[in-house]
Formats: sequence, C-alpha cells, structure tokens
Amino acid sequence: MQLLKEDFLLIRWLGAPAEGYQPQTDYIGQLRAYLEAAKQPIYCLSDLRYGRITDVRILQQLGKLTYHPMFGGGTAFAGDISAEVYVGVFSHFASRPKRVDTVHASLEAALAYLERLKAGITEGIDWSSVFE
Repeated sequence: MQLLKEDFLLIRWLGAPAEGYQPQTDYIGQLRAYLEAAKQPIYCLSDLRYGRITDVRILQQLGKLTYHPMFGGGTAFAGDISAEVYVGVFSHFASRPKRVDTVHASLEAALAYLERLKAGITEGIDWSSVFE
C-alpha cells in the first residue's frame, strides 16, 4: 500500500504470500488506520495484475470499510477474468452510495474513472516511477 497523495492510495498485490502469512489481514488494519486518520475522503486504486485477495471473508471485511465516512471511492485494474470475479464479490459487500467500480482492463481506464469521481485526483503523479 502506497500513499501517493494525502487522499489517494495505491494498493498493489505482487504475488502469493508465503505459507501461513496473511498480508490481507494486515492490509485491512492498515487501510482502516488510513481512513481513521484521514482529514478528507481517500480514493483507492488497486493494481490486481499480479495478485489479489481471494478469501471471501477478507473481501467482506474490505467491503465493510467502504462504509467509512472517509472512503471516497475506488477502482481496480487488471487484465484477466479472475480479477473481475473477486472484485465482483467485494462489490457485493461494498456500500452502494459510495463509488466502487468494477475492474478495468488498463491503468488509463481506471485513472479516468477516478478522475470522474474527483477531478484532479491523479494529477501530479509520475506513473512511470510508480510502476518501475
């Protein structure tokens, strides 16, 4: 998880965790801490190209975090159908008035969606250095 701006989080899953290690549980706690400390709504972009949460219980906990008043919205990008399935499960648990979009095929499409939610949210970020 990387805070790109005060109100913009990038979440990247970079593969399968080691046996017995559950980074998803740590992730829920970290995200909750960001939301609790926020002074303005936080928007999230999830990079699901190389990994994703597949535990339905964790997806349910994650969906409940979208009810937090400092959750502004979020989306994801990946290039495969399995990401769409798990994002769909997450979206089922997410709050309806909040903005949570399905997975996009490209970074550019996901960024365009976030810009529709909050104009300027992606400005000033050097994406080539973020995804080195």
